[in-house]
Amino acid sequence: MSIFNVRDFGARGDGVALDSPAIQQAFDRAAAAGGGTVWFPPGIYLAGNLQLRDHLTVHLAGGAVLKAVDDPAAYPEDRTVHPTWLRHYLLEGRKVKNVTIEGTGCMDGSGPAFWEDYYINGDVLAPKPWRPVVIYLIDSRDIILRDFKIIDASSYTVWPIGCENVTIDNLTIRNPRNGPNTDCLDIDCCRNVRINNCNLDAGDDCIALKSDGVRLGRVMPCENIAVTNCTLSTTTCGVRIGYEGDAPIRDCAFSNLTFANCRHGIDMLSIRPAATGTVIDRGTPIDRITFTNVTMRDVGRAIFIWAGKERPEFTYGGHVRDILITNLMGQVNDSSYLGAQERGAISNVTLRDIRLVQDWQREAQPEVTIPSHWGGGFMPWSLNLRNLDSVRLENVEIRPGAVAASWPGRLAWDGVSDGWLNGKPLTEPSGRWR
Repeated sequence: MSIFNVRDFGARGDGVALDSPAIQQAFDRAAAAGGGTVWFPPGIYLAGNLQLRDHLTVHLAGGAVLKAVDDPAAYPEDRTVHPTWLRHYLLEGRKVKNVTIEGTGCMDGSGPAFWEDYYINGDVLAPKPWRPVVIYLIDSRDIILRDFKIIDASSYTVWPIGCENVTIDNLTIRNPRNGPNTDCLDIDCCRNVRINNCNLDAGDDCIALKSDGVRLGRVMPCENIAVTNCTLSTTTCGVRIGYEGDAPIRDCAFSNLTFANCRHGIDMLSIRPAATGTVIDRGTPIDRITFTNVTMRDVGRAIFIWAGKERPEFTYGGHVRDILITNLMGQVNDSSYLGAQERGAISNVTLRDIRLVQDWQREAQPEVTIPSHWGGGFMPWSLNLRNLDSVRLENVEIRPGAVAASWPGRLAWDGVSDGWLNGKPLTEPSGRWR
C-alpha cells in the first residue's frame, strides 16, 4: 500500500501551526487510493478533530507527537449521542473498518489545558465545559492499536463503543492522577477484543468494560474480551466491570495482571444507582468472568463486587454470576467486599488460591455493613461476604501485615447460602473466621 507523508500535504510539525487540515487531507487521499499508510515523521503536530477512514494505517514514527489543540473551533460537537458529555474527539472513527494506529511515537491529549485550577472531590481537578477524547471509535471493526504512547488525556483516552475485532497491544498510557475521568481503555458494548502487554497509569480506571446501549443507540453486549500481560496503576480501579449501561457484559478473561498503587484492584458493579443523569435503568447482567494469575502491591480493596438497587422503589434487573478469581497474590491496605443488597443478585463465585497480606494503617472508625457502590465505608474484616448464593473459597489465606489498629480477623459473612471455605461448608448463613 502507498505511503502518504503528512509533510507532503503541508503539515508543519512545529507545535505552533494547526496541522489537522493537512493531516485530514492525507487521510482522505489514502482512502481515495483504496487504503494506505499516513506517515508522521518526527515533530509536534498540533491538531483538532481528525476523521479516520477505511483501510488506513496511521504511523507515528519515533519522535512524532500528535498533540490536541485547545481551540473549540477545531472540534465539531457530536450531537448524535446521548448523554450530553464527551462529545468532542481528537481521532474519530465512525463506521470505519480495517484501521491501524501504530508506531513508537506519541499522542498528547493536552489534558491540563482542559481542566480548571481548582479541585473537586478532594484530589481531582475540575473539568472545563468540554474536552476531547483522544481516540473514539464507534460502530467500527477490525481495529489495531499498537506500540505507541499516549500522555495527558483530558478525559477518556481510548474509547471503542459498538466495535468488533479490536486488538490493543503494547500501549503505554500516562495520564495525570489528578485528572478528571482520565480512564485509559473504555471497552464499551464491544465484541472480540484483545488487550495485551499494556502499561497503564491513570487518574481513573485503567481498563473499564461498559455496556452503554443508550449512547450506542442499541443493545449490544460487551463480550469475548481477553486481557493479558498488563501492568495497571491508578487512583481508582485497575479493572472495572460494569457501571454505565444495562446491556450484558459476559465471557471475559483476564490473566497475568500486575496491579500497583490502586484504590481497587478488581471491581464489578451491577447496580441501579440513585444518582441522576446515569444511563442505567435496571442494572448490568454480568456473566462468566475469570481472573487468573494476578499480583497486587499497595492496593486498597483487592476485590470489590456490588450488586443491587440503591432505592427500594427501583426495579433491579441485573446480576453477577459465574465469577472465578484464581491465583491472586498480593499486599493490600483495605478489606475486600462481595455483596448484594438482596439475595440472588450474586451467585456462583469461586475464589481459589488466594494469598493476601493486609497492612492496616488506620485506627478504628465507624463501621458500615454495606459500603457505597464506589466502595466507600470502613469494614474491619479482611474479606466480607453478604447475600451470596453458591460461593467457594478454596485455598484462601489472608494474614495481617503491618497492622496499626486491632485486626479482628480474616472473614465475615452474612446471608450466605451454599458457602464453602477451604473444603468445609459454612453451616451457618452468618459467621466469622478469625
